[in-house]
Amino acid sequence: MYLNRRMTALFYLLVLALASLHGQSDLWFRNYYIEDGLPHSRARAIIQDSVGWIWIGTTGGLARFDGISFHNYQLGFPDNGSLTTVSCRWEDSYSRLWIGTESDGLLLFNRSQDRFEHFIHNDTSSNCIGSNYVTSIVSDSSGILWVGTNRGLNRFDPSTGFLTRYLTSYSGTW
Repeated sequence: MYLNRRMTALFYLLVLALASLHGQSDLWFRNYYIEDGLPHSRARAIIQDSVGWIWIGTTGGLARFDGISFHNYQLGFPDNGSLTTVSCRWEDSYSRLWIGTESDGLLLFNRSQDRFEHFIHNDTSSNCIGSNYVTSIVSDSSGILWVGTNRGLNRFDPSTGFLTRYLTSYSGTW
């Protein structure tokens, strides 16, 4: 009797395993290239936002994909002459899209104007991020944005615009 139960359970597990393998055969992938509209071939950060758009951060900028075509955004400052590398991305609980870069600071996407607002480091201001090299972005349950940079941690309150920096004491070369 005990052996029959074990065999029956094993049979059902086998059937479930085979059924789940069959469901995976419906997956397919399509590769996209620069020729398709990407700003660069090396993707660094990908997110699908609450609207359904897929944002692809590359070493040459940022692309928004709507399922049909790409819309590329010029993120850097035109006078610095270099490409902006996207390092990280985050969508907060208010559906705001935040982008971190390796040289141009933190960016916030303004959906109504279809453009980005920059938050950059400024040596003469204490209410700015600690570095323009952003490594990570996350928000907590109260809506506070935590931004990691190569110089430390930053606490940003989007409702007040107030930023607190917690810088590292490292004195070497970044």
